[in-house]
Amino acid sequence: MQRTLRQIPFILSLFALAVAGIFWTVGLQSAGAHEYTAGTLLIKHPMARPTAPVARNGAVFLEISDIDGPGDKLLSVTTPQAAKSELHETTIVDNVARMKRQDAVEIGAGDTVTFAPGGLHIMLMGLTGQLVEGDSFPLTLTFEKAGDVAVDVKIEEYHEHDKATDDDADKAHHQH
Repeated sequence: MQRTLRQIPFILSLFALAVAGIFWTVGLQSAGAHEYTAGTLLIKHPMARPTAPVARNGAVFLEISDIDGPGDKLLSVTTPQAAKSELHETTIVDNVARMKRQDAVEIGAGDTVTFAPGGLHIMLMGLTGQLVEGDSFPLTLTFEKAGDVAVDVKIEEYHEHDKATDDDADKAHHQH
């Protein structure tokens, strides 16, 4: 019995370390999640790719979900990072990529809309500075029902498997 009583502080220390580890891991997952909510909307991982120092344009990608709501409509986007921000969609017809400005993007009830290379994206035109990996910048999404939603766009290196769609988008933007 006496030996067991002496082990209690040791067991409690191990338990405290385990609990601290769990909270640390959950904190890291939350920080990495990079999500925002506004009403019934869930906005996941707003990100942009790094640009060259002389680049005039960039793009933002993210995911918007309507969780158990009536749906909403993304009307516009603004950021101090660019002179102009627009909603765009890239389409490929006869192996030619073209970008077309979208007046708005509908997020249907219970739907998820993904802004990704080669499809819907937020076009940043007239960048005020280079997009540098590891940095971030503010972006405001304006929705018909949810109103203005401020998010932080993380600048991250892209994956090699996305390169083809990026090259297509670059060619299409020159055809604007």
